[in-house]
Amino acid sequence: MQRHLLTALLLCAGGLTASCTRYVPITIEMMEKSNLTANDLKYVQFYVSRDVAFERKLKPSERDVGHEAGPLGLYVERILVDEKTPGVAEDIVETPLPNDKRRVLLWISFEAGSRFPFVAEGSGGFNLASTDRRLVLGDRTYDVSFEGPDRPLLLVEEDQGVELRKLKGRKVGR
Repeated sequence: MQRHLLTALLLCAGGLTASCTRYVPITIEMMEKSNLTANDLKYVQFYVSRDVAFERKLKPSERDVGHEAGPLGLYVERILVDEKTPGVAEDIVETPLPNDKRRVLLWISFEAGSRFPFVAEGSGGFNLASTDRRLVLGDRTYDVSFEGPDRPLLLVEEDQGVELRKLKGRKVGR
């Protein structure tokens, strides 16, 4: 048993495994159990659960002069967010729901100047707030692409926020 644990620790420490960090979906229930307020979420490191692509056709006034049109004369903006890309909460909007439940909308920024909405209701997890694989951000409408039927989730590291101290012990007279 000890040999297996030591081997696992050495593999993680030596970088021989892809990652020893475990990611879990963050939920409103998790927030409540940890006594996190909405404002506390600004200090939490978030990650997106899967690759996501946002795409929209550009209006003529939005086009960069240096970029050429595609083969059909189209100009497209494509934003890619890879799985496990880290992000931070910039804005949080809480709305009370019936039966002491709440809806929480987190605006997550994966890069300065861009942010995307993730929403959770009741005690559930935070999903990308897109409808029918479309996302409206101000006057821009994006087509959203991702694998599988379920919308991307917000994740946190399983042990995030854990402060570990190992005591050395004391001896009599010292």
